[in-house]
Amino acid sequence: MKITPDTKIYDLIKENEKKAVDVLVSLSPKFKKLLNPVLRKTITRRVTIKEAAGIAGISLDTFLKKLEVNGWDVEYPVNELLSPHLEEKKCKNIKSYNEVLFDAAQIIEKGDDPLTDILEKLKTLKEKEALVIELDFIPYPLINLLKEKGWDYCVENLENSYKTYFFKINENKGIWGRVKALFSGKNKDKELAETTEENHIHKRTKEEWSEKIKSFKNIRQIDVRHLEMPQPMMEILHQLEQLGQDEVLLVDHKRIPRYLLPELDKKGYKLDYLKQGDEHYQLLIYKDK
Repeated sequence: MKITPDTKIYDLIKENEKKAVDVLVSLSPKFKKLLNPVLRKTITRRVTIKEAAGIAGISLDTFLKKLEVNGWDVEYPVNELLSPHLEEKKCKNIKSYNEVLFDAAQIIEKGDDPLTDILEKLKTLKEKEALVIELDFIPYPLINLLKEKGWDYCVENLENSYKTYFFKINENKGIWGRVKALFSGKNKDKELAETTEENHIHKRTKEEWSEKIKSFKNIRQIDVRHLEMPQPMMEILHQLEQLGQDEVLLVDHKRIPRYLLPELDKKGYKLDYLKQGDEHYQLLIYKDK
């Protein structure tokens, strides 16, 4: 079995249960919960290797190397960053939301999967309410699942735990408002007409791409291939607003996002890209130094 960053922990365990659990527990005490056979057969179906590295608080490179030295056939990602593993989005304006607490930790300790209860609780949230889940790890699999369903999130790092907030995005303001305007057709022709020579877009060869990546020290990487339209564009714009002064954004996408190009022009960004395979483009979004 070939192990990749997208391999599910469930499949890893299914191949050799005792060995896999022992290795995972040795990587992080957070995986001791997998000693529970119920959790091994439920939660692990949703957790990828990459997400598990995030939960453990270690780099994807470290995680994959541990599996490799223990006999697994590991396929390392090509032209992808191995560290940092996933984004921990810090809370800024969360105090404007009313907190609705959900004790997922207690459910997990009992050996049950809290997902169904979490989804039901989210349905009851009112405007300006945020569901708050406090655990001893950042629940990246849950974050990725809820992002697909249109939920935003942020993480507050406490002394011995993490509080993750889930809340709905106001679809008529900010980034969502701009995205909806583009896809509604109101500005479509005008915006697309501006995505010709004015756009700073460059197709790179593999050699050029490798050199370009090496020229930046701080690269933030996201993968939007699993998101439904127009969420990829929304997520990219959101990430650009969060970038530090010396950061650039590396995006795994299914296509060249033409509706995004006018927005990049307005903000002074350039875009380099490399086609990695069918429905897999890597985009590097940056400003000149």
